[in-house]
Amino acid sequence: MKILRYLFFIIILTTVSVLYSQDVRNTLFQEADKVLETAKQSKADILSPNNYKSGLEYYKDADEGLKSGENIDNIRTDLEKSLELLKKSIEVANLAKDVLKELINARNDAESVSAPFFAPDVWEDGTDKFTSAAEELEDGNIKDAQSIAKEAIKYFRDAELKAIKLKLLGPIIELHNKAEELSVEDFATITLSKSKLLLQQAESELNDNRYNNIRAEEMADEAKYEAQHAIYMTRLFNEMIEKNKTWEDIKLASELPFMEIGAKYGFKVRFDNGYETAKNKIIENMESRNEEIKNMKDEKQNLEKRLDEVEKTITNLQNEIESIQNTKTLLEQKLAQIEKEEEDFRNVTSLFSISEADILRDGKNILIRLSSLNFDAGKSVIDPQYFNLLSKVQKAIMMFPSGTFTIEGHTDSQGSTDINLKLSQDRADAVRQYLLANLEINFHKILSISYGDTKPIANNETEEGRRKNRRIDIVINPYGVE
Repeated sequence: MKILRYLFFIIILTTVSVLYSQDVRNTLFQEADKVLETAKQSKADILSPNNYKSGLEYYKDADEGLKSGENIDNIRTDLEKSLELLKKSIEVANLAKDVLKELINARNDAESVSAPFFAPDVWEDGTDKFTSAAEELEDGNIKDAQSIAKEAIKYFRDAELKAIKLKLLGPIIELHNKAEELSVEDFATITLSKSKLLLQQAESELNDNRYNNIRAEEMADEAKYEAQHAIYMTRLFNEMIEKNKTWEDIKLASELPFMEIGAKYGFKVRFDNGYETAKNKIIENMESRNEEIKNMKDEKQNLEKRLDEVEKTITNLQNEIESIQNTKTLLEQKLAQIEKEEEDFRNVTSLFSISEADILRDGKNILIRLSSLNFDAGKSVIDPQYFNLLSKVQKAIMMFPSGTFTIEGHTDSQGSTDINLKLSQDRADAVRQYLLANLEINFHKILSISYGDTKPIANNETEEGRRKNRRIDIVINPYGVE
């Protein structure tokens, strides 16, 4: 039991020690870690090699010192020296990016075409000069650094060109070496010479312009083909010698592919007049087939064009059908609306007798003109005999749950305008209050308005006309205020 407690204590102590050590390291190395990362990103290792190397050594000493339990003050001293040198390396690196810009670009260009692999010796010479220029810059000798940089630039540009050439022309050079081993020049002199000439021309193109090398690539491709062709012919000649083949065997073997082409496409190839007749026959057949292919392509294009036109026509018809459907739907909705309005009008009309009210249309609105509702002269009190009439108005209002309603008061032209306006307003208000008192409806939905004598419907010069002008109109908007 004591042993277990002891082991548990040791584990706890070790864990605490590790956590404490890690916490101490984070505290001590926080700034140094950031500066070191910045130095790496600035490429200070190559642009300020001595400062970076020394700063990194002090950093490693501090790290090892912490791990071995060295005095904290010594660790801090190493870190301070490391920070000083690493910061200086960053400053020099930033300066180098301006002062040695052309050199850095030359090095990057060479590296991008794998110069360290294809031209290691020249790359190494350039790297040595690069380092020397960077060291001079570290010492503050800008002119000396720039002078050495010129030499380094030449090395890197040479390494770059050499790498470009080897990447493009290397396979051809290998084929030429192989051709030499096989003594190709003894059997295919013209073809091999053509390959060598193309190789020289491709190299010359690269010397003139290493970056836009399309023409050089074309020449290199042809040079490769001619070299492979020469090697093939040499092997063919060697096989003929080894197997005691005659020129007739070679000739018949060379005719066989032409005959196979003819058999493939349904015509016979003859060689009684040499290759010319066979060649012309194949060309004639190929031209005929090309013409057929062209006609088929033209027909395909025409069919595609027609198909496109048909698809457009279908799309237009679909759009037209959709438009007609939409129009039909709108007309059906409008017809349904009209039928609903007609039904509403009939329903309202059916509530009143001809002597009680005139039911009129006012656009989409329904106007109930209460021709039988009369008030005492100069009064706005509703006589109980008209309650039955107003109950019918209530029923009409209840037919339109979404509607809004306006009570309009009108008078004849007798009396002053102000008196008529007030009187017609009082009468309209009286009808409104009666309706609100007997209906469960939001009071905002029923309005009252006075027009006085401004909207006559008959001649105010006659008693009958004045009687008609003294009226209450109920305007029903079935769908509410729009």
